[in-house]
Amino acid sequence: MERGKLIIVDGISGSGKGRQMELIKASWPGCYFNHEPSGDLYGCVARSINEHTPMPEGLLDACLLYGDSKKYDFWNRLHEIIIRIKNGLLPDELERQLLIMADRIYNLETKYLPSLANGTSVIIDRYFPSLLAYGFSGGLDMDVLWQWQENAFASSDIIGAKWMPDLMIIFDLNAEEATARLKSSGKIIDVYEEKIERMKKIREGYQILAKRQDISKKTVVIDANRSPEEIFTDVKREIDKVL
Repeated sequence: MERGKLIIVDGISGSGKGRQMELIKASWPGCYFNHEPSGDLYGCVARSINEHTPMPEGLLDACLLYGDSKKYDFWNRLHEIIIRIKNGLLPDELERQLLIMADRIYNLETKYLPSLANGTSVIIDRYFPSLLAYGFSGGLDMDVLWQWQENAFASSDIIGAKWMPDLMIIFDLNAEEATARLKSSGKIIDVYEEKIERMKKIREGYQILAKRQDISKKTVVIDANRSPEEIFTDVKREIDKVL
């Protein structure tokens, strides 16, 4: 059976990515879809912290059951972070990103890779480019973040090199317009979206990533300062080439 394709849709908050995902789902209903951070385990912890919302009861204990902390330093660090959160301490910038890395490993192992192996293509709303760009906006070194991400991938006995996207679409929009859209949308504004200066750094991070050749088989930057219909014309063309 031919392996499915891994496609990433990413970009600065406010770029219209959500609307594009709706159009993508309607056009390719046979694909498996997800978003990051997800609503499972570590992703749910990250969302609760970033959006200042309560965590479900028992969530932190469930997180401690996933990942081999005796075999891998990455999971040992993650379990230490979860224990600190249980003790009422908020994670720092790097620890927030490590939580999302753990969420990514969980989803690769339990959802993405099984779907791909069965011939189903996987389309994800955000992936490690978000982690790198948003961590960069918080003052973290992007190369250091990528080393952590590589360590996270290596902490899995089944991922190997299968994490690499077949196509990565990045929506580009200036920070001022992105911020204005967010404020008018009524969505919850998280810690990464509160200041225009940080939004500018996020965009800069994506611009740096778009030039890298080692994180995706193909990367396409799409101008998001247009109507959803115009943007989707470009999106559909790129996805059609892969699928």
